[in-house]
Amino acid sequence: MGGNGRIISRPFVVGVALTFFMYFAVGATIPLLPRLVTNGLGGNRGDVGLLAGVFSVAAVLCRPLLSLVSRRGVRTLAFVGSGLAIVGFALMWRVSSMAVLAASRVIAAIGEALVWTAFGTLCTAFAPEHRQAEAISLSSVALFFGLGVGPLATESLSRSGRFDAAALVPIAAAAMCVAVSFFIRPEWVPPLADTTGRLRAKEIFHPAALLPGLSLGLIILGWSAWNNYVALRADEIGMSNAAVLFTVYSGVSLGIRLVGAKLPDRLGLRRCASAAAILVALSLMILGWATSAAGLVVGAVVMALGIAFSFPSLSALALNMMDVPSDRAQLLSSFGMFFEVGAGVGGFVVAPVASRAGLSPAFTVAAIGPLLGFVLLYVYHHRSPAERRAARPKPVRDLAAPN
Repeated sequence: MGGNGRIISRPFVVGVALTFFMYFAVGATIPLLPRLVTNGLGGNRGDVGLLAGVFSVAAVLCRPLLSLVSRRGVRTLAFVGSGLAIVGFALMWRVSSMAVLAASRVIAAIGEALVWTAFGTLCTAFAPEHRQAEAISLSSVALFFGLGVGPLATESLSRSGRFDAAALVPIAAAAMCVAVSFFIRPEWVPPLADTTGRLRAKEIFHPAALLPGLSLGLIILGWSAWNNYVALRADEIGMSNAAVLFTVYSGVSLGIRLVGAKLPDRLGLRRCASAAAILVALSLMILGWATSAAGLVVGAVVMALGIAFSFPSLSALALNMMDVPSDRAQLLSSFGMFFEVGAGVGGFVVAPVASRAGLSPAFTVAAIGPLLGFVLLYVYHHRSPAERRAARPKPVRDLAAPN
């Protein structure tokens, strides 16, 4: 795989399309959910964070199911994930209670987790080993661009209280995922030979994902505050249109991933991830204490810079530690779990602060997560499987401990 040195391939393109529509759907819920909870269902800011936590916990707990489905191949992952996402988002339409909304989040979370694994497998399986971070950076344009532009489709609808109309947007986007899934060919990534019901421990959690995943989770803990509360923060300071923040965020993310896709491989994966953690923490401090719309826009720019470099750098670090190439789907699934863990913990931790002390202290507390991620990356020292094999030593400067 990836022997011709190219990154762009048919599986890559299909994976990018699949990912864009799924995360467009997820992004469409960013301005919708907090306003639906606080204005439509009579909940509070704490409930917003708790619902985000429910989404993430469900995505984590479904990992054994995900591993079993992945044995049937990437196409099955995409079809089942897209179908579950449609069901989950459909429950948001004309929702009348918090319980039904929570159920919709659980089902949509499982669908999103399945599609995540299909995306990662399609977009990296054919990339050459020395260009993994570049492949991840380019492919994740679709993920974060979808998260960035999805809110634009529901911002005005949710602000005006047209929640039923806004809920149709993620349903339509998830339906497009089903359509894209038809283009996946089973022979691209064959199903595992072992299709018995017994799961290996590595299929539930791949150990190579642990330390890069922990760093990602801590960074995403901070990002979850942006995800859950930036629309309410814009309302709080009297910003007339929060869509500006989402436009700036998605535009910067897209630009960085297209122009700077090779930077993590060239500058060093750990170095780029460490800088990203600091940028996310700085963004949260700006968002928390800015008193004008201009301040929030600056915070959105800094957040986009941090997230743009964190995900591809840490994903490539995890892939560098993989001993067996056929473990790719399991590794990416385990690594993706930390994204959900970070978002879930962030929801549960930040929610009571937002409810009792306000949004500014909530953003400040959330900044602790990426700062801890920076500390972990700074002290972290690990070597790739290639370095551990005496017969074929291969130093990886990105993983070396700082002097």
